[in-house]
Amino acid sequence: MGVAAFVCAFDVHWRQLRLCDVATHFARFVASHKDVRTMESGPLVALVGNSADDNGHYAAAEGALAIGNVRLDALPVPFVSRLHEAAANSDASVALSAWRTGGHAGLRSLIGDFALVMLDRPGRRLVACRDAFGVRLLVTRRVGSVRLFASHAWLLGNGNISREYVADLILGAHGTRTETVFSGVTRITPGTVMEITSTGSAQYTLWSSLDIERSEKGSESSDQFRDLLKDAITSRTSGEARFWTQLSGGVDSSSVTSLAAMLTKGGGSGELAGALTVVDTLGTGDESIYSDAVVEKFAINNRKLTDYWPWRDDGEGPPGLCDAHPFFAFYELRRATCKIVRRSGARVILTGIGSDHYLSGNYDFVSDLLWQRRFTEATRILSLRAIDRKKSFWGMLWDHAVLPLMPFGWQARLVPKESELPAWFPRDFVRKYGLRDRVLVPRQRHVPRGQLFRYQVDRALRSLDHGFTRGPFESEIEARHPFLYRPLVEHALSLPQGDRVGPLTDKVVLRKAMRGILPDCVRTRSSKGDIDARIAWALHHENRKLRHLVEHSMLADLGCVEPRALGEALERGRRGMGGSEIAALFSTLSLELWLNAHFDGTRLQGCTHQTSAPQISAGVATQCLP
Repeated sequence: MGVAAFVCAFDVHWRQLRLCDVATHFARFVASHKDVRTMESGPLVALVGNSADDNGHYAAAEGALAIGNVRLDALPVPFVSRLHEAAANSDASVALSAWRTGGHAGLRSLIGDFALVMLDRPGRRLVACRDAFGVRLLVTRRVGSVRLFASHAWLLGNGNISREYVADLILGAHGTRTETVFSGVTRITPGTVMEITSTGSAQYTLWSSLDIERSEKGSESSDQFRDLLKDAITSRTSGEARFWTQLSGGVDSSSVTSLAAMLTKGGGSGELAGALTVVDTLGTGDESIYSDAVVEKFAINNRKLTDYWPWRDDGEGPPGLCDAHPFFAFYELRRATCKIVRRSGARVILTGIGSDHYLSGNYDFVSDLLWQRRFTEATRILSLRAIDRKKSFWGMLWDHAVLPLMPFGWQARLVPKESELPAWFPRDFVRKYGLRDRVLVPRQRHVPRGQLFRYQVDRALRSLDHGFTRGPFESEIEARHPFLYRPLVEHALSLPQGDRVGPLTDKVVLRKAMRGILPDCVRTRSSKGDIDARIAWALHHENRKLRHLVEHSMLADLGCVEPRALGEALERGRRGMGGSEIAALFSTLSLELWLNAHFDGTRLQGCTHQTSAPQISAGVATQCLP
């Protein structure tokens, strides 16, 4: 079951709504979908796209209605006795019944990927909620007395672009911010619920990593971690005859692929149709020596996508109807991935996304050790790390122990030169939106002394929301993430910091768990490839196209970039530049491409992208619910 596009309109004063009352808000949805199912229930009107299953993306029962994208890992145990009928229908029915039965407790019991809007007319309450890690997107916008919800920001956007979002996307500094690329359209925060009743509205937390108690005992933690990862793979492939995995050669994707192969041979899941490996032969982008080791050991069908570059046109052009994303320029690679998976008869691909966000760290946790007066341990870790990385012990002491303990304002003034802002940001833009502070993403304000690592992990998990690739391909294949299986994450968060990040390596518990399963060359590797060389090559190879984007810059119309400085950066990029600068340049030019694709090359300055109100007639099935 792929991701369905949907939009909802709800009158916050609980007055009756009809489709004709909110047709202008649904214009972009209707214009982009041939067949639309419409549901009306008192103060709520909803449209679900034609990619939806008859039962998979909505449910109705006794005056209650659920609409959204939901895939549950298991039945919510505390409410299972009341859910046997719902379970036979769909995950949406299960979620609706759990909420009606248990309220907020019922929502907290849901484990899986979901973004749901649910209405209980008899109880006069509506909730909009998302899963703990934001795998499924849910956005909202208020227009007068109508609260709008949608599966994608572009469905609610009116063409006004958020400058703050632009800055955050280019800097990679989204953190936990809820803005989308469209002004006024915000994300429902992952792991939370927005509740609207007849007396008002409020937001509640369903799940937070800060609520997980940490144990100082890590005995047998690796065995339990491996068992939970197997459970995660099994639950995410349940009901699938065939599925694929991503295999980069890193320890994360290699672990998922290896365990999936073992489970397939043991009959514990569907058939592993193959593993997809992206190979780049420039610079350090080729990690096939590691992926080949996994493929050879488990005799896996391996398809390699070699030397795909950003901004490359496959003849179909970039997708226009999707949200902005830092890696939008790799649209051809994502399209090729979808074709391979679908042609094999599969619709699910497992990824290695997730463990980087709770089994890794930037060694600022050493400041926690100092604050806790664990001086010997802090010195030992920094010494080993400095020797391994061939860096100054005193430099690392300053960066990871002393600087994080300073007030945030001091840190901002002492920010390293490599963290400076892109030269193509206009001064007024930098000053108006306080962009200098945003480059200090890992250094958070108002963090209790001695708990920096804990809060950094929490921020990393909440920032996952901005990292998932979303777009028109979601309806073709579904990416599922075993490392974001909530019981697995909660187990990892309960472990001592040393079981997650050690002096010389991260993901300690995962590496221990995969001993004897992963080839040692993969399990013990500490290096990681990058695509900087390929991006620099693409800046040269696609220079004509990119030069046109810069000369007709929509970001310049918005006051977000200085075209001349951006053009100079493009020329420097062709010859090679530092990692942080080339990353910002890549994100800037990806965003320029998205703006051109989404707005079909029209100018943005002072304009509002309008779509005429739709004629709701043929191709729209309307269902009125009691």
